[in-house]
Amino acid sequence: MATTTTIYADTDANLRENAADTNYSGNSVFRIGQYTGYRRHAVLHFDVSGYVPSKIVSAKLYLSASGDTGPTRTMKIARLNQDYVEAEVTWNSASSGVAWTGGAGGDGNGAFTEPTYSISVGDGEGDQEVDIRELVIDAINRRDDELWLIICFDP
Repeated sequence: MATTTTIYADTDANLRENAADTNYSGNSVFRIGQYTGYRRHAVLHFDVSGYVPSKIVSAKLYLSASGDTGPTRTMKIARLNQDYVEAEVTWNSASSGVAWTGGAGGDGNGAFTEPTYSISVGDGEGDQEVDIRELVIDAINRRDDELWLIICFDP
Protein backbone atom coordinates (compact mmCIF):
# COMPACT_ATOMS: atom_id res chain seq x y z
CA MET A 1 0.00 0.00 0.00
CA ALA A 2 1.32 3.42 -0.96
CA THR A 3 2.12 5.97 1.69
CA THR A 4 1.96 9.71 1.21
CA THR A 5 4.22 11.92 3.27
CA THR A 6 4.05 15.70 3.35
CA ILE A 7 7.18 17.64 4.09
CA TYR A 8 7.47 21.38 4.33
CA ALA A 9 10.42 23.59 3.58
CA ASP A 10 12.40 24.03 6.77
CA THR A 11 13.70 27.39 5.54
CA ASP A 12 12.44 29.80 2.92
CA ALA A 13 12.71 33.44 2.03
CA ASN A 14 11.68 36.06 -0.50
CA LEU A 15 14.33 37.87 -2.49
CA ARG A 16 13.15 41.30 -3.63
CA GLU A 17 15.03 43.32 -6.20
CA ASN A 18 13.57 46.63 -4.97
CA ALA A 19 14.65 45.93 -1.37
CA ALA A 20 17.94 44.26 -2.21
CA ASP A 21 19.42 44.31 1.29
CA THR A 22 16.27 43.46 3.28
CA ASN A 23 15.70 39.97 4.64
CA TYR A 24 12.22 38.59 3.98
CA SER A 25 12.29 35.25 5.78
CA GLY A 26 9.82 33.85 8.23
CA ASN A 27 6.79 35.14 6.34
CA SER A 28 3.79 32.89 5.93
CA VAL A 29 3.65 33.89 2.25
CA PHE A 30 6.41 34.48 -0.25
CA ARG A 31 5.95 36.47 -3.40
CA ILE A 32 7.45 35.47 -6.72
CA GLY A 33 7.18 37.08 -10.11
CA GLN A 34 7.32 40.75 -10.91
CA TYR A 35 5.78 43.62 -8.99
CA THR A 36 5.92 47.25 -10.09
CA GLY A 37 8.76 46.43 -12.47
CA TYR A 38 10.91 44.61 -9.92
CA ARG A 39 11.65 40.89 -9.81
CA ARG A 40 10.89 38.70 -6.81
CA HIS A 41 12.47 35.30 -6.32
CA ALA A 42 12.20 32.71 -3.55
CA VAL A 43 14.63 30.25 -2.01
CA LEU A 44 13.67 27.09 -0.13
CA HIS A 45 15.45 24.28 1.69
CA PHE A 46 14.10 20.80 2.38
CA ASP A 47 15.63 18.10 4.56
CA VAL A 48 15.00 14.90 2.59
CA SER A 49 16.89 12.55 4.87
CA GLY A 50 15.06 9.40 5.79
CA TYR A 51 13.64 8.84 2.31
CA VAL A 52 14.69 5.98 0.04
CA PRO A 53 15.05 6.99 -3.61
CA SER A 54 13.69 3.70 -4.99
CA LYS A 55 10.46 4.19 -3.03
CA ILE A 56 9.77 7.73 -4.25
CA VAL A 57 7.06 7.61 -6.89
CA SER A 58 6.59 11.37 -7.05
CA ALA A 59 7.61 14.45 -5.11
CA LYS A 60 5.16 17.23 -5.76
CA LEU A 61 5.90 20.82 -4.88
CA TYR A 62 2.65 22.70 -4.30
CA LEU A 63 2.50 26.47 -4.55
CA SER A 64 -0.76 28.14 -3.59
CA ALA A 65 -1.65 31.35 -5.36
CA SER A 66 -2.83 34.36 -3.45
CA GLY A 67 -3.60 37.60 -5.21
CA ASP A 68 -1.94 36.52 -8.45
CA THR A 69 -2.41 39.62 -10.54
CA GLY A 70 -0.43 41.28 -13.27
CA PRO A 71 0.80 39.80 -16.53
CA THR A 72 1.54 36.10 -16.72
CA ARG A 73 5.21 35.35 -16.10
CA THR A 74 7.09 32.11 -16.45
CA MET A 75 9.28 31.25 -13.50
CA LYS A 76 11.83 28.46 -13.18
CA ILE A 77 12.38 26.07 -10.29
CA ALA A 78 15.96 24.82 -10.10
CA ARG A 79 18.40 23.33 -7.64
CA LEU A 80 20.26 26.10 -5.87
CA ASN A 81 24.02 25.53 -5.91
CA GLN A 82 24.80 27.85 -3.00
CA ASP A 83 23.28 27.53 0.44
CA TYR A 84 21.88 30.51 2.34
CA VAL A 85 21.13 31.51 5.93
CA GLU A 86 17.39 32.08 6.30
CA ALA A 87 17.59 34.99 8.75
CA GLU A 88 20.22 36.76 6.61
CA VAL A 89 19.46 36.02 2.94
CA THR A 90 18.60 38.97 0.68
CA TRP A 91 18.54 39.79 -3.02
CA ASN A 92 22.24 40.74 -2.77
CA SER A 93 23.53 38.18 -0.25
CA ALA A 94 23.19 34.49 0.56
CA SER A 95 24.20 35.33 4.13
CA SER A 96 25.70 38.30 5.96
CA GLY A 97 28.87 39.30 4.16
CA VAL A 98 28.55 36.51 1.57
CA ALA A 99 27.28 37.60 -1.83
CA TRP A 100 25.53 35.27 -4.23
CA THR A 101 28.40 33.85 -6.30
CA GLY A 102 26.23 33.95 -9.43
CA GLY A 103 25.13 37.55 -8.92
CA ALA A 104 22.32 39.38 -7.15
CA GLY A 105 18.94 37.69 -7.01
CA GLY A 106 20.40 34.20 -6.75
CA ASP A 107 19.27 33.25 -10.26
CA GLY A 108 22.89 32.83 -11.34
CA ASN A 109 23.12 30.12 -8.67
CA GLY A 110 20.38 28.02 -10.21
CA ALA A 111 21.65 24.74 -11.64
CA PHE A 112 19.99 25.26 -15.03
CA THR A 113 21.97 22.48 -16.74
CA GLU A 114 20.19 19.98 -14.47
CA PRO A 115 16.45 19.26 -14.35
CA THR A 116 14.46 22.47 -14.08
CA TYR A 117 10.74 23.08 -13.99
CA SER A 118 8.52 25.92 -15.17
CA ILE A 119 5.51 27.49 -13.49
CA SER A 120 3.31 30.39 -14.49
CA VAL A 121 2.45 33.19 -12.09
CA GLY A 122 0.19 36.22 -12.36
CA ASP A 123 -2.98 36.97 -14.29
CA GLY A 124 -5.08 34.48 -12.36
CA GLU A 125 -2.81 31.50 -13.12
CA GLY A 126 -3.79 29.98 -9.78
CA ASP A 127 -2.15 27.24 -7.76
CA GLN A 128 0.83 25.42 -9.24
CA GLU A 129 1.94 21.81 -8.83
CA VAL A 130 5.30 20.47 -10.02
CA ASP A 131 6.73 16.98 -9.63
CA ILE A 132 10.35 17.54 -8.55
CA ARG A 133 11.11 13.85 -7.99
CA GLU A 134 14.41 14.01 -9.89
CA LEU A 135 15.68 16.85 -7.69
CA VAL A 136 14.68 15.04 -4.49
CA ILE A 137 16.43 11.84 -5.55
CA ASP A 138 19.51 13.84 -6.57
CA ALA A 139 19.54 15.52 -3.14
CA ILE A 140 19.43 12.16 -1.40
CA ASN A 141 22.03 10.50 -3.61
CA ARG A 142 24.47 13.35 -4.15
CA ARG A 143 23.79 16.28 -1.83
CA ASP A 144 23.80 14.96 1.76
CA ASP A 145 19.98 14.81 1.91
CA GLU A 146 19.63 18.56 1.44
CA LEU A 147 17.47 20.03 -1.31
CA TRP A 148 18.13 23.73 -1.91
CA LEU A 149 15.78 25.33 -4.47
CA ILE A 150 15.33 28.67 -6.16
CA ILE A 151 12.21 29.93 -7.90
CA CYS A 152 13.26 32.71 -10.25
CA PHE A 153 13.05 34.20 -13.69
CA ASP A 154 15.05 32.19 -16.21
CA PRO A 155 18.43 33.93 -16.41
